[in-house]
Amino acid sequence: MLIRLCALVVAVASTTYAIAAQAAPVIPGALSPAQSVTIDQLLRSPATYDGKHVAVSGKISALQQRTSAKGYAYSTFELCSPSCVHVFTFGHPKLEDGQQFTVRGIFSAVHTLGGRTYKNEIQDDESPAVAPPPPPPAQSVTIAQLLRNPATYDGKHIAVSGKVSAPQQMTSAKGNAYERFQVCSPSCIHVFTFGHPKLAAGQQVTVRGTFSAVRAGGGYTYKNEIQADANSL
Repeated sequence: MLIRLCALVVAVASTTYAIAAQAAPVIPGALSPAQSVTIDQLLRSPATYDGKHVAVSGKISALQQRTSAKGYAYSTFELCSPSCVHVFTFGHPKLEDGQQFTVRGIFSAVHTLGGRTYKNEIQDDESPAVAPPPPPPAQSVTIAQLLRNPATYDGKHIAVSGKVSAPQQMTSAKGNAYERFQVCSPSCIHVFTFGHPKLAAGQQVTVRGTFSAVRAGGGYTYKNEIQADANSL
């Protein structure tokens, strides 16, 4: 009974990840060193590690290697020791069930993408086999269109134009530079980007990135936000 249930969960997860993987990945700049934790620690206190760069070790289970409709190779698997955590990685690294493996990446207690919600997931970022392709062409939309129909564009790679408002340059406790601002035309939408691009209030810009109707990270929930593509501003 348990085996059949696990097989069903894997099959459903594979379908949902195939949809989510159609969105282009957004890869930050250099990350802080990963914090070594156990899988049990993550599962006992997911909120503590939400949004953190972590390193966990265990054995691979239920490996699935697929290619999305847009041509992105990706893999999903469970990492177990003995409890399990979900792992998502772009590419088809040379892995197999039962292999001992260490994953380094960003842990999400709750991750929403493409209208779907994933819990207790690590998106791998340091495996040398992981080399995500460049983002697909962005769909040009207006800010008004996004705000009228956020669910339609959730998880999509889009491009919007407008004027910069309220830019804020910050550095996380882990030393990662990032910036938040609004782009307005005349309605406004939130934008997040890694790094400190040279932006000024009133500057006309075109932002290309992945739109999220709802995004959870670091214990906070953000609505109607674009995460800009790396080095696009």
